[in-house]
Amino acid sequence: MLSFEQKIPDADACWSSIERFAITFDGYKYWGSAEACAEVANAQRQGTLTELRTCIFFEQRQWKNQDEMLDFIALRHIEMLMN
Repeated sequence: MLSFEQKIPDADACWSSIERFAITFDGYKYWGSAEACAEVANAQRQGTLTELRTCIFFEQRQWKNQDEMLDFIALRHIEMLMN
């Protein structure tokens, strides 16, 4: 069985793969609120798997809530988080 670290999509993965990974973690529940999750995500610390997953989860939720297509700049930002 693969660990979560092995299931992290490559930085150049398509958005749908990244999005599927993002929603396997509920950052709101883990951190106790949307505000606490946002604080961690906006700090953009990715020193731990949980911090990385929080950042990716939060980005996915932001784009889902905007009901817009992910733009090139946002995708590059997410790729940088994953490197």
